[in-house]
Amino acid sequence: MKTKTIIQSLAVLLLMLCPMTILASTAVNGKPTSQKSHKVYDIVENMPMFPGGQQQLMTYLINNIVYPPEAVKRKIQGRCTVQFIVERDGSISNIRVNRKVHPLLDAEAIRVVKSMPKWSPGTQKGRAVRVKFNLPVAFRLQ
Repeated sequence: MKTKTIIQSLAVLLLMLCPMTILASTAVNGKPTSQKSHKVYDIVENMPMFPGGQQQLMTYLINNIVYPPEAVKRKIQGRCTVQFIVERDGSISNIRVNRKVHPLLDAEAIRVVKSMPKWSPGTQKGRAVRVKFNLPVAFRLQ
């Protein structure tokens, strides 16, 4: 019963954070974040998309996040932001936590992002490109 309440709380928080995910993934002018041969863009004409869209991303997070038992015991909660790159083939790379909460929660957020299926890649001028993405992940106890 307690787990169901936690999952419901996560669902509500994730839905509230939906607009923040999109905003956190953007920058000005669609310029790349690096000038290397493997450019990484902050914003592109068509942003990367989780299979099935934003709602499916939220469902995926709700179904796959396992609140660490030690964090429950110690009543640790908060929101971390996981940054990653959606590659040209839709795979996820360079996963890191930008905004940290606690090592237990940060590690769980990274684990879930690592296990994500391939995304639809972002495109710029009709070509698949590498795109930086920021995903807020909320952990809340009831």
